[in-house]
Parts: sequence; C-alpha cells; structure tokens
Amino acid sequence: MSSTARSSATPTPHAQARRSIRTPDPTRIGRFTPSSPIAVAGAGAAVYAPRLLPAVDGNETATGLLTQLHGYQWPLLAVAVAAALCALDVSRYRAHKWTQMLESVVRQTTGHLPRKVTVSLAPRRRTICRAAITLHPGTVIRPKAFSRADPGNRGGMP
Repeated sequence: MSSTARSSATPTPHAQARRSIRTPDPTRIGRFTPSSPIAVAGAGAAVYAPRLLPAVDGNETATGLLTQLHGYQWPLLAVAVAAALCALDVSRYRAHKWTQMLESVVRQTTGHLPRKVTVSLAPRRRTICRAAITLHPGTVIRPKAFSRADPGNRGGMP
C-alpha cells in the first residue's frame, strides 16, 4: 500500500470543503409542484380525441376513455378547468417565490431560520398584500438586526 493512499473513512479537508459548498442553505419551504400540466393534458386529449381515436383503434380502454372525454360538453369544460388551474398555479408560484424571498431575508437579517412564513395566495406582480413570519419561541434578535428588519413591518421593505 502506498504512503499517499488515504482511508475512505476520513475524507480530506478539500473534500469536506466541497461538500459544504454543495449543501444548500437550510429552508423549510418545499419544492413547488404545478398541478396544471395534468389538466392541460386532459383538456388536450378531450379536444383532440377525434384525431387520436385512429391511433388507439385496437385498445378498447383508450377508445372508451377518449370517446367519453369528447362527449357532450366535456372538451369545453376541460379547457375551462385547465385555464383555471393554470391561473391558480401562477398565483401559487408567485406566493412560493415571495415565501422563499421572505425566509431568506429573515435568515440573513436575524441569523435565525423562521418557523413558518405565510404569504397570501394572491400576490400582486411586484408586491404582496399580507405576510406572516413566525419565529421559534425564545428567539432573541439583536437590536441592530431588528432595526434592519423592522422597516418591513411599516411597508418600507425593498
């Protein structure tokens, strides 16, 4: 065995530094998952069912499903539901981004990870109507950090 070989149980300091760089900042916010693509796919199948029927001619289950989807008023209803879900997903995505931004601002100004950040579901294009940030019980914020975070309570937050 060579003298330069290291045990795999003890990583090198360089490997530890690379691993610490790759780990993301701690967050309590989950990943955003849109729900509208499923509705858009269903609406597309309902609208284009007559064109899709020859492609699935041998499969009775798919033929029955496409026939039912393209039945009386289904395509119009499916398109309306897909449009509503797309609008809801845009609103949810904006609220998710504002939640991430507010959590990051609180973490950077106070040094504490907030327990919960709640943003109203209908944020405007560049501003939000209402947000509630809950810190853990007993969290102590230094006066200087509080003075940096406090203008947000009066509507002066950038």
